[in-house]
Amino acid sequence: MGNFNPTYKDRVRFSLYHEEFGTVQITEPENWNEDEKELARNEDYHGIFSKFSNSLLFVQDGADLIKLVRKLYGINAKIKLIKEEMHPQTDLWVLAYTGFLDLAEYSTENKKVSVKFNSGGLEQSMKARENEKIEVERLDTIAGREIAPLETRNLRLDGREIFLESEFDISPQNDQANVQVETNAGNTRNQTCGIPLRIVANSHQGILNQPTPQSTGSEQVGNLDMMILFDMQQTRVFDIDLDISLDAFFQQYENVQWCRYKVCLTVYQNGFDFDLKNRTVLHELRSENPPETNGTSELVLPSDYDAPYPQFTRQISTSYQNQNFTLLAGESAAVEVFLKSDMYTDNNAGVRCFARNIVASCSLKEDSFDEATSTKVVLSHEMGERLVEIMTDKEDAFYSKIFGRTDIGYDQDGEGSLTGIAHGFWIRQFDEFPLSDGNKYKRLTTTWKDYVQSMETIHRIGVGIENFGFKERVRVEDLSYFYNNNVLIRLPNQIKNVKRETATEFFYSNIVIGYEKGGEYEEAMGLDEYNALSTFTTVIEAVVNEFRRVSKYRADVYGPEFARRKSIFKNPTEDTRYDLDNFIFDMKRDFDNFKQRVWQDDFESEPEGVFSPSTATNLRWTPFNLMRYKHNCNIASALIAYPIDYIKHGSSTANTKLKTKFSGQPQYQESDDIVNTELGKARFDPEWVNFEHEIDFDLNQQIEGVTVILGEEIRNVYGLVEYTNEDNILERGFLFNLKPNGAGQWKILKSNR
Repeated sequence: MGNFNPTYKDRVRFSLYHEEFGTVQITEPENWNEDEKELARNEDYHGIFSKFSNSLLFVQDGADLIKLVRKLYGINAKIKLIKEEMHPQTDLWVLAYTGFLDLAEYSTENKKVSVKFNSGGLEQSMKARENEKIEVERLDTIAGREIAPLETRNLRLDGREIFLESEFDISPQNDQANVQVETNAGNTRNQTCGIPLRIVANSHQGILNQPTPQSTGSEQVGNLDMMILFDMQQTRVFDIDLDISLDAFFQQYENVQWCRYKVCLTVYQNGFDFDLKNRTVLHELRSENPPETNGTSELVLPSDYDAPYPQFTRQISTSYQNQNFTLLAGESAAVEVFLKSDMYTDNNAGVRCFARNIVASCSLKEDSFDEATSTKVVLSHEMGERLVEIMTDKEDAFYSKIFGRTDIGYDQDGEGSLTGIAHGFWIRQFDEFPLSDGNKYKRLTTTWKDYVQSMETIHRIGVGIENFGFKERVRVEDLSYFYNNNVLIRLPNQIKNVKRETATEFFYSNIVIGYEKGGEYEEAMGLDEYNALSTFTTVIEAVVNEFRRVSKYRADVYGPEFARRKSIFKNPTEDTRYDLDNFIFDMKRDFDNFKQRVWQDDFESEPEGVFSPSTATNLRWTPFNLMRYKHNCNIASALIAYPIDYIKHGSSTANTKLKTKFSGQPQYQESDDIVNTELGKARFDPEWVNFEHEIDFDLNQQIEGVTVILGEEIRNVYGLVEYTNEDNILERGFLFNLKPNGAGQWKILKSNR
């Protein structure tokens, strides 16, 4: 059992709490003064959590209660351990700490129960499930308790103008287009055949078609296999540039009164009926009978030839440009050869012409725009709250001022509160209902870790767990909450046994920042997308360490635009590469709904170096802006000694020509190198200070206590620790690790204050 001061023992008491049995005071565990408590800052989440490395040995009533609860409720049972100490002056009981028994670390021997314990049940639940994929729209928690449907809001998507460019050429294996007409009754006959253009670049997903070789139609009616553009859903205006050369080989030319052979760009109407609307003749071969002198024809075909004519070839070369080639809703277009001839009454009357050795190129360019649509979004607060409830089975266990809003009970809208999250199915306006075998909808799915990583990238957040009354809750805030620049703990004595080390973890040789996805599109405009992934290089060479902030959620502006253009109303059965991706939107209020922020909401001048700046969104979240304005104080900590050196742009999958200018700030381009001092003041002076300082009752109360700052309760462990160093000089830093037992072992990261 060990020796201890019986008098001091009488000033300590322990209780166990379980929701079925309430709070029960128990006999002290035999090794109650050997709990090996430790306070440690989580490297990923920045919050400070308590850890206990030893098992406690429960006896008598404590052992009996633990055995009973474990038997009834299994190893998932939540048993809260409460330790209280008597105040040395007032003799009032004061809370020392609380923890939760880890029944997975349970054993019994000689009627005694040995069990480890953790700082909180909520922390254990979160850690166990942080990587599990969760359907956010599910109607029950993982534990099986029913919950209300997910609360979503409506975001208006005004749309992004997109420059589309598609290209066709001719495959050497399919470089022919054949037409023929014949009659034995002296009639006029006609036939069309689509030139088999091959798609080599397709920005016009959904309206572009690759003609099938040898697909034919008539003078008045075409078919889908001939078209290069088909069935417009709305008016589209193209810049078309077409070049064609071919050998028109007339294999048969017999008993012909007159003949017309044309290369045409033809517009068809009435949807998939493909009725002729108009035909633009690019080049024409014709006989002179009947006479026509419109100035567009070449009189190079034999005329009025009442006999077989020897085979012959005519070479054709033509081009066509039109910056205002317009197709209305329901219209399609084909590049085709057209043969029409009137023949004598003869069993052998006919014309057969093979277009051979076709060489062609066709460019289609378009400044495209689709009418506004809307999508469901879940806001950042509701997403975090939902995930915590599903994972832990606890209500009201999420709190965040940075994501809080006035309409859900906070005093003001937090800086990140109007962040909307939607997946591709929502953007395409799919819905879970009505349920049917043909409904392709899949629910929005994410993990807690992906949510935190994405919000950390764009909003610089940290995560902690705090006690709120008799409950625990997850606290998500800006990093400044977890690194408060007020002195909240003061050590009364000079520190001892000091060891200083370089905090190499906070020196960065390179920076990787942005988004895991974005900028790689089948459709178009990958080079114009600015919210992708960028890298930068610092002056640091002594260590190889990466500052990495990469969002799992997408913030690109072209991805959602391509997705919404394939809505359920236009493409009800088509899968897209965006369906299951999660997108984030920088929003503003629009009465009861939301709209996306545009440059006028945040910037001093219109962005440069990007197509259609008036429809550009998510501009505050570009990789450069995140580095410069969000993560600057952490990055700057590594560069204090190098004020006149530069952070240099390395590479990017994003549009690095984009330039933006926040009000009162310089204009920056995404590929700019910036001098280190432009990052602003560093948060840390990266040096570890390890030392000893005993912890008495009063100092422990400081460590475990809170301070009200501007109406906000801040845990003292999140503030600065002030101490007298080995040179008898006051120094400050942030607590990263503390083992309070015995001599008191402290690990502090120096602040740059």
